Amino acid sequence: MLMIDTKKLINENFIYREKLYKVNKFDRRKLKILVKSVPRDARVLEIGCGYGFLAQLLLSRTDKVWATDIVRGIAEKPLAGGVVFKKMKVGKLPFENKFFDCLISTDVIEHVEDDNAFLTECGRVLKKNGKMITMTPNRYRLSFWLKNLVLRKPKFPNEKRIDPIFGVDQHLREYDKKELRTLFDKKDWKKIKVQGYGFGLSNRKALAKLIASPWDFWCNYFLVTAKKGQ
Repeated sequence: MLMIDTKKLINENFIYREKLYKVNKFDRRKLKILVKSVPRDARVLEIGCGYGFLAQLLLSRTDKVWATDIVRGIAEKPLAGGVVFKKMKVGKLPFENKFFDCLISTDVIEHVEDDNAFLTECGRVLKKNGKMITMTPNRYRLSFWLKNLVLRKPKFPNEKRIDPIFGVDQHLREYDKKELRTLFDKKDWKKIKVQGYGFGLSNRKALAKLIASPWDFWCNYFLVTAKKGQ
């Protein structure tokens, strides 16, 4: 039987993705905007941490950083910096009630089976008036219109891609601005704010900043911030 050195594979992929991250201005600025949204010195959890690039950046904002994912994919570098990692089960965060001041996730909610249940679980581990920050692709970004006009209308779930560590990478759905606001509103979140981020068909050439409404209809991503209600 062929034995796979998982730790070696994780670190090889971390190095590869770190190189991509360093040349991708769009992704770097996206993560920096997310970090600035986190209250200073907050007890913060990144949900769906992947290889840990955002978790590592969060250490510049607070020294109380936790990270979780369904696979222990986070590399040694973020862990050495002080990030506490806990593996999670699908649909369940491995933390007690009202433990965190802030939760943050990027490119996660479009992957989960039940987005309502996901927000309920996030609310469980968040303190009252705690902050939720999430970033997710805009369904009507410019690349959507290109595919719609030239190729075909994108369908969901979309085509599966395979990550060597995390397995199947597939968007089960994507959102527009109104759908995101409604999703958070019906789960009793308050002070809900949905902002557009970035224009462009190529991440490297995209306009990498927050976009004012109504121009954000064509943005690449939406940044959602909300406070826990009850």
